[in-house]
Amino acid sequence: MKSYFYSIEKQIQLKSELNGWLGTPWRHHCSVKNRGCDCIGFITGVLINVDFLKADKLVLPDYPQDWHIHNNENLLVKGLRGQDYLQEIFSSPEFGDILVFKYGKVSSHVGIYADCTIYHAITNRTVIRTPFKDPNFQKRITNIFRCVYKEAAE
Repeated sequence: MKSYFYSIEKQIQLKSELNGWLGTPWRHHCSVKNRGCDCIGFITGVLINVDFLKADKLVLPDYPQDWHIHNNENLLVKGLRGQDYLQEIFSSPEFGDILVFKYGKVSSHVGIYADCTIYHAITNRTVIRTPFKDPNFQKRITNIFRCVYKEAAE
């Protein structure tokens, strides 16, 4: 299946949206540009704002802020695998792919890959950019999901 962000136009739209979120403060369970978001809220807000995802399409289990420290169940990956508009890939990331990172006992952080950069919301900080080659993040990547172009996301 083709990535939703395969065209230059979609890539420009995504890059503009990602840059618009920079500096948004971290807030648990939120997803509002310039007001607050956590990492999954950031992903959700971006995908809604670029018309890939409807607000009611992302269905993830509720999660406490520190669930990854005390829990062995990989809730985040399990939740992402359950989305019919995401396809898990096992190769290098492409523009617009969702990267999953392990912190604590399980995968517990996500970001969006664009132009060799990871855009993500850092706990108790803000939405930032990190170079994809940063060794701290490279060693923590556990999964990659592609936003696939199909009507199920609409």
